[in-house]
Amino acid sequence: SRYLFLSGIITLLPIMTLVNIQLQIRNMNIKDFRLTQKSAIFGSFGAVILISLIFILTNWFKPLYAVICAFIIYILYMVGCKYFFS
Repeated sequence: SRYLFLSGIITLLPIMTLVNIQLQIRNMNIKDFRLTQKSAIFGSFGAVILISLIFILTNWFKPLYAVICAFIIYILYMVGCKYFFS
């Protein structure tokens, strides 16, 4: 049951991000859309990383420590993505 829930969350977050892009495309020029598209891809992958790390790290750590470690790794990932765009 817990694997089904995790699978649903991991599938839902990128889909919601892509739907959001589709709704925003009507009000953007092509340059803004491409930047938003790149951000959405990295953001979706970051959400998958965060949720997956929490799930995996709870095998070895207490849940609080697993969430903290996963959040730190997620922040490092997002900072890395920020430098990738600049």
